[in-house]
Amino acid sequence: MDERNKTTVQIFGEEYTLVGTESEAYMQKICQYVDRLMRNLSYDSNLSTAKVSVLTAINMSDGYHKAKEALEQANAELEQYRAQGTPNRDVMAGLQKENEFLKDELKRLKAELERKNR
Repeated sequence: MDERNKTTVQIFGEEYTLVGTESEAYMQKICQYVDRLMRNLSYDSNLSTAKVSVLTAINMSDGYHKAKEALEQANAELEQYRAQGTPNRDVMAGLQKENEFLKDELKRLKAELERKNR
């Protein structure tokens, strides 16, 4: 069973007690990020805490979806490169076989030449 950690955090002037399997340091870092976003949104405005919370959630959702799209795009590009690499591996395997054949042929010709020079 995962170890449960408990920590108290401050977000936008409110105290919350969190319990989770992540480290206390991680939970603090995440909450500090949320607090910073909320404070940046509320700076020099008269928005209610509820509106600041909703706008923060929207901004975080936007960041999440943009990061998810970027990851999906990177994975698609990676699959493209892998697919393009397959024919190259096939060509390389063919060249390696041809190289082995030519090495054997060279050995055979050297041996034949040596027999003729005796």
